[in-house]
Amino acid sequence: MQTPLLLFVVYSTLINVIVWVRYGDLDSLLSSFYYAYNFLVFWGLQQLIYSSDPRRIFSYLGLVSVALLCTEILLYLLGKGRFFGESRFVGTFNDPNQLAHWILWSVIIVMVMDYTLRRKLGWLSWSALLLGFIILLASASRSGLLGFAAILLAVAFYVTRGRVRLNKTVAERWLIAFVAMLLVSGAVTLVALLSTTEEGTGTLGDRLTEQARFYVNRIQEGIFTGEANLEERGYDRLWKFPEYLLLGAGEGANDRWADRTSFLGEIHSTLAGVAFYYGIPGTALLLFFIVRVWIALPHIWLRFLLLAPLLYSLGTYNLRNTMFWLGMAIMWAAARELRRSVST
Repeated sequence: MQTPLLLFVVYSTLINVIVWVRYGDLDSLLSSFYYAYNFLVFWGLQQLIYSSDPRRIFSYLGLVSVALLCTEILLYLLGKGRFFGESRFVGTFNDPNQLAHWILWSVIIVMVMDYTLRRKLGWLSWSALLLGFIILLASASRSGLLGFAAILLAVAFYVTRGRVRLNKTVAERWLIAFVAMLLVSGAVTLVALLSTTEEGTGTLGDRLTEQARFYVNRIQEGIFTGEANLEERGYDRLWKFPEYLLLGAGEGANDRWADRTSFLGEIHSTLAGVAFYYGIPGTALLLFFIVRVWIALPHIWLRFLLLAPLLYSLGTYNLRNTMFWLGMAIMWAAARELRRSVST
């Protein structure tokens, strides 16, 4: 299981060392150190789970995740923690998107651990879902909202799985997906309706309403900017420098792109970023790893949970974030535990 990830780390290190030697940018080496560190975290958590009682570890992980969610929402309600601008809550993180990424994985971990231990979602899962939504609203992360929609879709599949046989026909699956999308659309519409209310007197409800208004405006802004939004996020490098899609351009030394593009930061997408930075080999290794975890999950709704951080990553580069590697390690361990319990 760890082989594709290890090969990805080795390949990314090779590419980034070449870039460092050629351009002398230490950011190239730092990127590889992040991947190497995160691989050790992934491997270490796997060893911890397999060398002890998995159920006890799962229980601790779920409880700790809920406790941390409660901590973040308490900071928000008390007006503490960090803010990006006036309306985007950051909490104890560096930026709102980091917070949103952590929220998605925390909710997923609680739900997966809860189901792995009890074969159903209990109050812990529903509490995490509600807390996560409130903090996500406070962060106003568009990528986070896309990922949370996948979580709601997973919940819809979970709720209907006892009433409809998912393995019966393809038509039934599409019907369930349609109903689930209606639920997701309803949640988004609720946010939009909240944004039309008048400002209140500063109560919690008024704060959430004002935050919903700001959130909807950010979503509209992202939609209406269109192609300009793609260029501002670095996507244009894929078609302006297509030769790097073969073996990869490596990370760092972003001054290389100054002649043909205006944005010189990292590409704001994991899929697009990996494709550009590490080409076909790096992309294939990472996708192979993700697909293996996806296939190992025994239920459709669990696979939709995994889809949440993947959708989030379409608009943000989250591969260096340790939470991604921790979450993938937990999903893989839970999949093994669920399949083992079925076979015994």
